[in-house]
Amino acid sequence: MSERLIVLYLIAFAFMVFAGFLIYDGIKAKHEEQIALETGVETEAFVIDKKKISQSFGQISYFVQLYALKNEYEILVSKELYDQVEQGDYLASKVYKDRIVLLNVEAVERGKEL
Repeated sequence: MSERLIVLYLIAFAFMVFAGFLIYDGIKAKHEEQIALETGVETEAFVIDKKKISQSFGQISYFVQLYALKNEYEILVSKELYDQVEQGDYLASKVYKDRIVLLNVEAVERGKEL
């Protein structure tokens, strides 16, 4: 085998491993979200603050800071949800361990406790 072919195989293998990790992480996050929806405590989360962060490559991330069941959470949300909510609003949610999942949202957002 030529050196170029070996390098090509190694690059392809590395790409497949990386893609596998991304897929696994997505499946794991979806499973954890489902557990939170099934066994979490239903409550209303108070919107403390919201912020948007511009990334160096032009992407904008939208965050909402929530307070629910004596804990604060910061979650990544869609632009549409970011535009809809205001400081002081209440959002239906479920809390499970250190996670909060918003209810009645088209694209359910995930968040970790701060």
